[in-house]
Amino acid sequence: MKEEFEKLKKKGYTNEKFEAYIRNPNVKKIYNAAMLNELKALWYAEEIMVSEEEVLKELKDDHITEHMNKDELDQWAIDMYGIDLDKRYSKENMLLELKEELKKQNEE
Repeated sequence: MKEEFEKLKKKGYTNEKFEAYIRNPNVKKIYNAAMLNELKALWYAEEIMVSEEEVLKELKDDHITEHMNKDELDQWAIDMYGIDLDKRYSKENMLLELKEELKKQNEE
């Protein structure tokens, strides 16, 4: 999957284009779910490493997340970073959980 990751990166895929690629039925015929999850992990780990400071600043300022409800926040975290948040928490605690998970991923 590393080769596919490099190919998409070279083509200049954005996160939105990448997500459309992952959801493409033809791509799902070529790669099984485990392979697609591996590709997604490679993609978002790269994105997180590149933009950790930017993401943490955005979360701190709440420009992106202030108008989201808990379901939207959870889906955004999954789409952007591959992190599934616990919706039993309050929105503020979900944001804290996201920050902690981003830091853990960047430490690995």
